[in-house]
Order: sequence, then structure tokens, then C-alpha cells
Amino acid sequence: MTTDVAQRIERYRTQLGLGQRAAAQSADLSQAMWSRIETGEKEPTLGQLSAIATALGTTLEALTDTHPVRDRLRFAARTKRLDLTPEEQASLEQVKERLAFIMEVNAHLRYIGVGMHHG
Repeated sequence: MTTDVAQRIERYRTQLGLGQRAAAQSADLSQAMWSRIETGEKEPTLGQLSAIATALGTTLEALTDTHPVRDRLRFAARTKRLDLTPEEQASLEQVKERLAFIMEVNAHLRYIGVGMHHG
């Protein structure tokens, strides 16, 4: 695990005003294990990292600084249409950024179990 992830875990925990013991209990981890993860001494399993994210009220993407939706959008949008004016291209870039934001919010809402249910 990178020290960046460990630092993000610590930052989220301290922003919530949680001690390591309380955060560890929320994630069903021992305080010693939480400490080792937070200091970068121990690399958490995916299950542990997911539990940590949930305990801190965030997502795996936020803890690991990965944004698959935005990354896929950027990859798909790398090819530029040559027939667009600079103004049209700038407008298209704004639309892509807004769409990426909406998709990330939607993914987060699905992750935490909030969403539209079709009957």
C-alpha cells in the first residue's frame, strides 16, 4: 500500500474526530491492525480496505485515489473530432467534465445503496 493511502485513511479518521480504536471497531479490526495499516506498516486486504472505507463514510476510490468512471471517460474521449471549432471543443470538454461528475455521484450512490428502483 502506498503511504498516500495510509495518509488518506488517517486524514479521513481525524476529520471525523475518531480515535483509532473507535474506527477499528467500526471496521471490525483490532486497534493494533488499524494502526499498522494507517502507518503503512501493513498492507490491508481488499476486504479490510473496503471495511475501512465504510467505517470512514467514504469509498475505496476515495481512499485509493482511483476514479474508474472518470478514467474511462477520459480514455474514451482522447480522440478529438477534427471538425469542431475551438469553442465547440471547449464546450464539449465542459460537458465531459459534468458527465464525469454525475457518473461518479451515481456510482457512489449505488455503492452506498441509494438509487432509483424500477418497479
